[in-house]
Amino acid sequence: MQRLLIFTLIFFALQSEAQNPRKMKKEIVRAFIESKKNNGLAGRWYICNDDSSYFKKAAFKVYNHADYLYDPQKCCHFMEWKFYNRSHFRLAINHICQEPGIKHVSGDNYYKVKFRIKDDVLFLITKDYYGRKKRFLVAQFEEEMLWNKIHTSKVMTLKRTF
Repeated sequence: MQRLLIFTLIFFALQSEAQNPRKMKKEIVRAFIESKKNNGLAGRWYICNDDSSYFKKAAFKVYNHADYLYDPQKCCHFMEWKFYNRSHFRLAINHICQEPGIKHVSGDNYYKVKFRIKDDVLFLITKDYYGRKKRFLVAQFEEEMLWNKIHTSKVMTLKRTF
């Protein structure tokens, strides 16, 4: 009985540490900074955008590894966040299922990222070139094995707030 109690306390202590919004913010910012340092495909974050899900879905995942793009079971259209400093990124649209692949970037697709912690919940806020803001609840930030079983990717689950 005592072992069960100790195990339960350790389990809940680890769970509360994993959900700590300040720690999660620190890990995400560190990952964004690492992305900026990496040139090429490793320095970008990808969101599946089939059926315009980036703009319409209530929740979506953001991956930071280029191998996520080449999963044959996933999608053909991706939104790409390329960080050029720790809190600014350029948004691009990628279509990879046709040859040659197409990438669309316009001059006003620059965004600023801010984090806010409110009531022990972490929010990611993006502000576009025109000052329009979008707010997302950061539901999860974790490492996930990719489809090829070779690489892992940091994955951020965002939920749209209205």
